[in-house]
Amino acid sequence: MASNQQQYNEQLQLLQQRFPEESNHKFLRLLHKYDGDVHQVRGYLVQQEFRKKKLDSLETRFGSALAALQPTSEPLKRACLLKLMERFGGDVNYVQKYLKACEQKRSDKTNDSNQSEDTYREGLKLKYATQLAELSTAGINTHLPCVLKNLEKSQGDVNKVLKIMEVHIEKKDKLNELATKYENQIAQLEADGIKIKNKRYLIQLLEKANGQIDIVKQLLAERNEQKHHVNSSTEENKDNISFSKNRQELSIDDIDTIKQLRSAGIHGNPAKILSVFHECNDSIDMTIARLAKEREQRKQQSEKRVQQRVVLAEIHDAYVTINNQDDWPKDIEQVYLDGNNMMFVIDSLRRLCLNRAGRKTERAIADIAAAWNEHMHIPNVNLIFDSTRQLDQVGSIKVSSAQPSYKTTDDMLIEIAQRTNNQHTIIVTSDRALAIQLKHEGCLLVKPYSWFAHCAMILTPDLIKHEESKDMSTTKKTYYELDELARRIAKIDELSIDDIDTIKQLRSAGIHGNPAKILSVFHECNDSIDMTIARLEKEREQRKQKSEKRVQQRVVLAEIHDAYVTINNQHDWPKDIEQVYLDGNNMMFVIDSLRRLCLNRAGKKTERAITDIAAAWNEHMHIPNVDLIFDSTRQLDQVGSIKVSSAQPSYKTTDDMLIEIAQRTNNQHTIIVTSDRALAIQLKHEGCLLVKPYAWFAHCAMILTPDLIKHEESKDMSTTKKTYYDLDELARRIAKIDL
Repeated sequence: MASNQQQYNEQLQLLQQRFPEESNHKFLRLLHKYDGDVHQVRGYLVQQEFRKKKLDSLETRFGSALAALQPTSEPLKRACLLKLMERFGGDVNYVQKYLKACEQKRSDKTNDSNQSEDTYREGLKLKYATQLAELSTAGINTHLPCVLKNLEKSQGDVNKVLKIMEVHIEKKDKLNELATKYENQIAQLEADGIKIKNKRYLIQLLEKANGQIDIVKQLLAERNEQKHHVNSSTEENKDNISFSKNRQELSIDDIDTIKQLRSAGIHGNPAKILSVFHECNDSIDMTIARLAKEREQRKQQSEKRVQQRVVLAEIHDAYVTINNQDDWPKDIEQVYLDGNNMMFVIDSLRRLCLNRAGRKTERAIADIAAAWNEHMHIPNVNLIFDSTRQLDQVGSIKVSSAQPSYKTTDDMLIEIAQRTNNQHTIIVTSDRALAIQLKHEGCLLVKPYSWFAHCAMILTPDLIKHEESKDMSTTKKTYYELDELARRIAKIDELSIDDIDTIKQLRSAGIHGNPAKILSVFHECNDSIDMTIARLEKEREQRKQKSEKRVQQRVVLAEIHDAYVTINNQHDWPKDIEQVYLDGNNMMFVIDSLRRLCLNRAGKKTERAITDIAAAWNEHMHIPNVDLIFDSTRQLDQVGSIKVSSAQPSYKTTDDMLIEIAQRTNNQHTIIVTSDRALAIQLKHEGCLLVKPYAWFAHCAMILTPDLIKHEESKDMSTTKKTYYDLDELARRIAKIDL
């Protein structure tokens, strides 16, 4: 008992020091209410103190103006009236109009509530007595409440009400019929512990699942899971909304600024327009110009997106849809295949192409086209590549190279389309820009995937698979094993006798490695062994250089790691430090709340927050010279013992300024807080001590807010503990960034 009394006395003493104007009785009552939690009591008193100060300020501003208000039938509290005066900017006329409107609304509501539901129904019965008689003659139960509602809704039209009631009766009969049909399933579900108040919904699920109980259970489980997800997301949204409201409170100066901006015709999100206003050097004209420019840019982007959607729709309509073998258009006399566009449709061909086996890829497409045309018998089938040396005709397929006559295949196809009869011409390509131009020339277009699918329909129908869709519809999805098609027709995974002989020659010349790769390099080098050896040697040298570069980077990282002072507790800070230089821009992105401020274009506020934390930290450290340096800032006022500096215009960046400082000072007693790697190496060579920004913020937490340090045991069996610092809360307490 004595210990409890002593604890209460200590807590009471703490509260008396913070709130000397409050009585001891109130402190004891609040401590008893909150079970001795001083933090909750302090929070309550701080909030009460804030409200009192706000009301006092409102009383000072609008107290004299309240006398001009005319009293209403239900007088409001003075605090409420003061808040209304603040809301309407002290305009008594607006407040008076608002109070009258509220009073009128209350009186209307009171009058409406006096009229009971029974009186309302009796009035409707008298109003529609004739219609009710007709409905009763037609066999409708007029005692149902919905009959009167439908008559009122349809303005007494008996025919409409009859139709509505007929539909209602049909639905009811159908529901009863389904209930009889699925009576056993419903009983089984109830026996399994599934209880649903809405029997109609359960019957609808059974009808949808054709009476299968397992499917119904699955649907119910998905519904419950979705409902739980919606509820949880709603709670999160509420928390986020309340948090954002707390963060976006505006000061009186900000409100006055917003009023000026609104009067100048600038509307929108207050935080955003304030940010733009400050970025424009507090100039309304520049703000208007800036917002107009952004609005114009958004308009242009919107128009561009609309245009892109139109183009995509136009492209989609340009292609021939091929879902089965007979969908290929009739009377086609020429087909042009965009070879480079077709190399990346089938996985195996794409791998060949990426493995620098371009010739083999070209040959594979030509072989597939030749086999396809043996069944199609099209007079002219031309396979065109941007640049190829394999110009030999493969079966009935003519292989062409756009270069050197044309720059690309697109240019060649456009010219062909301009000088041929395009009614009997199909061009296989998926290039969007090219497709639009070819459509304007009257060509028929087929996508490469559709063409390969048509090849599978004709050449390998056993590679077509149909799978039912996962939903309840009867549609089926069709899959084509195009990789197997390429293996069967083009035999891309088999080496020819010539390839094997070539590999033997390369091996005897000392060239080893993946056969496909070295063959590809050999062909790219014009089948020259000497050029192949030189090419592979060059690539080997490049890989070696990259490896050495990676090793050097690891050495640099290790050197940087050794350059920093490790701070695990409060006493790890080096002794006899005379100057500390803080790299401000480098520290803006360490704490989440500061980073959000910076990304939300509140750079000035971020700079001020770091300065406040540094000032509070140095009050305990007593270091003679602490300099916070930014690349460019206008907030050069000294905060406490912290000197704020701007690198520009004397230096290009903070790095240049810090390097010069390190070169002209005694660095044995100097600490520089930065995480810039390149800068850290140079500063280490100058003899400076280095501390990472996170370690510095952690040291601030150790000194200023030790209650924000948490220790957690590691998940493995070791006895080590991990230390976490709530730096966001540190910033809120010291810099008050959320106020």
